[in-house]
Amino acid sequence: MAELLVQQLVNWITLGCIYALLAIGFSLIFGVLNVIHFSHGDV
Repeated sequence: MAELLVQQLVNWITLGCIYALLAIGFSLIFGVLNVIHFSHGDV
């Protein structure tokens, strides 16, 4: 049971880091272009 808890905790922390990276990317794009631009591949 403890192994499952640790594994789920690591999964949630990883997902939180991915969301944080997306938020940082969006804020950087908005800060530079002053436009909300959702296609990171084109920039």
